[in-house]
Amino acid sequence: HGEVLERYRKVVEAKKSMAACLLDTKGPEIRTAMLKDHANISLEAGQDIFVEAVGAKYTEWEGFKNETETRIGLSYDKLCQSVKVGGRILIADGSIVIQVKEMVSDTVLKGTVL
Repeated sequence: HGEVLERYRKVVEAKKSMAACLLDTKGPEIRTAMLKDHANISLEAGQDIFVEAVGAKYTEWEGFKNETETRIGLSYDKLCQSVKVGGRILIADGSIVIQVKEMVSDTVLKGTVL
């Protein structure tokens, strides 16, 4: 990418023009944790959900949905330090969006499915 950016800068300079670049850099590889009994969880807009930052234990930890709560895990162990109340978490390439409502602890947040 550096070579392309340098060529771009040279062209802009040669044309005595002004231009800006925006790069979409790859973020951390975040994985969702396993689900209890490998059961699917249906998420509905407006429902509350707890998201746990389970770190490397994402292959062992099990998310679930019961009558009183929905809880999923993500492999990003610094999740709660990286998001703020009001912020959004996009999961599954943005097909699931969770708005952060409350920081419950250093590793758990409460959100709303949008």
